Amino acid sequence: MLPLALPIAALTTFSAYFLIGLLGGSEFLPHGAIALQIIIWSIPFGWLNSVTNYVLIGLGLKACSRAPLPWLLDSMSSQTGIFIPRYSYVAAGVTTILSEVVLRWLSSTTICASVCRG
Repeated sequence: MLPLALPIAALTTFSAYFLIGLLGGSEFLPHGAIALQIIIWSIPFGWLNSVTNYVLIGLGLKACSRAPLPWLLDSMSSQTGIFIPRYSYVAAGVTTILSEVVLRWLSSTTICASVCRG
């Protein structure tokens, strides 16, 4: 799925102005296109996190798959409160992507620790 998600994200990024103009009209440009260009990149990371979650469950680490969620919620809430008033929807999109990346890193660390323990 990742070989499909990355090209779609790239194509969507490059065609965002056209897509938003076509689907929403010129009144949604440029902000709609900018938002789409940012948030589309959360999809590949979200997909990786879903697969990683299944791996954690398969390894019997279901509790570990949920452990970072309170921290991520707190982190996203803090980042949103700090950055959205100044940077608006751009901050919301970047915060979403960063939370997906951090969740991926935490999950990968958990898997590596479990596999290394044997």
